[in-house]
Amino acid sequence: MAGERQGRRYPQNLQGVLQLAVDAGSAEEQAPPTLEPMSEERKTWLREALSDICKGQMDEVEQMKRCLELLRVEEPNTQREDEDEEDDREAAFETLTELCDNLDNARDLMTLGGLDLCVSRYLGHEQGGLRWRAAELIASCSQNMPQVQLYLLNIGTLPKLLEMTDSDPNPTVRVKALYAVSSSVVSMGMVQQLVSVLQTPHSPFHEHVLGALCCLVEDCPEGLKDCRDPAVGLDVLLKQRSKELQGKEECEEELDFCERLRTMCFTGQQPEDNGMDR
Repeated sequence: MAGERQGRRYPQNLQGVLQLAVDAGSAEEQAPPTLEPMSEERKTWLREALSDICKGQMDEVEQMKRCLELLRVEEPNTQREDEDEEDDREAAFETLTELCDNLDNARDLMTLGGLDLCVSRYLGHEQGGLRWRAAELIASCSQNMPQVQLYLLNIGTLPKLLEMTDSDPNPTVRVKALYAVSSSVVSMGMVQQLVSVLQTPHSPFHEHVLGALCCLVEDCPEGLKDCRDPAVGLDVLLKQRSKELQGKEECEEELDFCERLRTMCFTGQQPEDNGMDR
């Protein structure tokens, strides 16, 4: 049996290494431990497989460096950037966003200065396609990454994103900025700032703000706590907004967000508090 495993050929990748480990563990459970020399073929395979795994990770870092080099190039002093160059920058952002689904890559991008570049140059870029891709990359990097979230907070990212959600003329930019906000840490005052956006004259954009609040409440206990704070006034605002939207077919989704928020934040809260008082 051991000879059969010794002669087995495994894929030369991470899956192959894992399968080798599983088979080795199974062999130890099924038979008394024996010391068998590893064949030269097996040693060579293992070295090459581990080398390929490390090389793959290194290649991703190199890809990020190349993308950042392209994004750091000064833009031409023309009225409008060459379309080919804009396409290249958009492609660089898309590559970075895909790579940063990996948490290690997101951390590396922060170390390489990529997040600083996004915030300082591209959140305010004149091309909407680059603005929303920068916001999307920030969202991808900050999900489930407290270290990255704190870093973004410290370099002043949140106020810029909130300004984009409130006033950017491009609707895709506003949605992506909200996505980045909801993916970031729930810092002191963030819920309050989102609620303050809802207190401005009503617009279709408020639907997206309510959607972001729903995400915060569902995914983060601190977000739920902040929404329940009476000083924020969200309960009163939601009741009033629900009344205003009743019967308006074009506002059905916004009304649904209002009702979901009220249910998640306030339904049953008072009876629970009364029970605790007793």
